[in-house]
Amino acid sequence: MPDKTPAEIRLSSLSCRAAYARALIAEWENKGRFVQAVYDALHGWNPSLANVTLTPFAVNLAQTQVVIQLLQGRFAVQIGLEAISLDVWNPGWNEFDTVTAIVTRVVEAMHASCGVEIAKQGVTLELHVSPKGKELADLTSPFVPSLLSAVAKENFEAFGFSLHRNDVLWRIDLSAQFPKSLYLGIYRAFGSATPLDEIGAAVRADEVALLDLLGLSVLGLE
Repeated sequence: MPDKTPAEIRLSSLSCRAAYARALIAEWENKGRFVQAVYDALHGWNPSLANVTLTPFAVNLAQTQVVIQLLQGRFAVQIGLEAISLDVWNPGWNEFDTVTAIVTRVVEAMHASCGVEIAKQGVTLELHVSPKGKELADLTSPFVPSLLSAVAKENFEAFGFSLHRNDVLWRIDLSAQFPKSLYLGIYRAFGSATPLDEIGAAVRADEVALLDLLGLSVLGLE
């Protein structure tokens, strides 16, 4: 492959979600029991009651959740009626051990306090990437289908696409937040027994492969 174009990740987020085998509708009325268990399990990251919130203005049970923010708000544990999740802003792969530890403790606390069983897992990684020294049109023009090639010659800024495989989604689009930047989205689904280190390795490999597909090079990601 020709020399890659250097690029900067302007903003990123990682979301790890563990869906329950059965929704916690009956247990939610007494949610203090399992929220207390999760709060106690997170003691190593110094949770504060000031950073525990119940989602306001929830219009249905799917939107109802308790959120516990950690580590200056970059990490957010969300306890819902159908899943728990951990969202991380601007994560580094050197932090995935922390992600693994938090998710493991939350899952264990939910199981011990209210018998939650995990049915499946999913991870979403979103990136806003700014290439240096190359136009978005040049980076994405190789992916324009032949039927659109004539249209793409006129004021062509960039081409986006979604690639679906079994339990995997890759998405490329223009970034809505940063000029002359691309949005890259990766989603992977996993079974309930897949180890978190294996999950992290798979998502990281997808990130490297997607950047490589675009001919982009990000420092620290090879």
